Amino acid sequence: MSDVGGAADAHRWTDYFEKEALSETGRTIAIVTAAYLDEALIALLKAALLPCATSADPLFDGPYAPLGSFSAKIDFAARLGLISSGVAQSLHLVRRLRNDFAHATGTSSFEDHGAQMRVHELSRLNAVATPERRQHFPAGKKGDFLCAGSWLVYWIWTLIDRMPPRCPECGLRHFPATHQKKGEAQGAQGTTG
Repeated sequence: MSDVGGAADAHRWTDYFEKEALSETGRTIAIVTAAYLDEALIALLKAALLPCATSADPLFDGPYAPLGSFSAKIDFAARLGLISSGVAQSLHLVRRLRNDFAHATGTSSFEDHGAQMRVHELSRLNAVATPERRQHFPAGKKGDFLCAGSWLVYWIWTLIDRMPPRCPECGLRHFPATHQKKGEAQGAQGTTG
């Protein structure tokens, strides 16, 4: 999943996610879903931030990177206003489910009580799928999780696609009509006095 750097295509990433996730066990689904969402958050944050001058980004790469964990990325994206509090809450539920499945010894399933409660909340927060769309996934909590995960993957890539372009003059993201060249604001102030 390291080829995330190009133009975002929400449908392509959603289709890729669904093909991979539908064929997996509950444990693998939780881990793979979190991995896709983690990659999408990296792409969203990198799209919002000024580019890093080096190939290894110290915000994301390395053992002491401040945005090295899924949790830190979720919180930072929410604090920047890139994602809503509901999306942040959903991503934290996915993260907790991933951790539950990753650290469980023996068998674990979406039918376990703890997983059911988290998936129920995740489904409540992401109840946007039409009945036809929901039928694309298996019945039960596993399917509910996949449906919500698919929506979150799609939504984050859609946010990236909707970002304004980078200004060639200043490097910030805004629509060209809102860019003021140096001196324009000062010139306007100087003519009023």
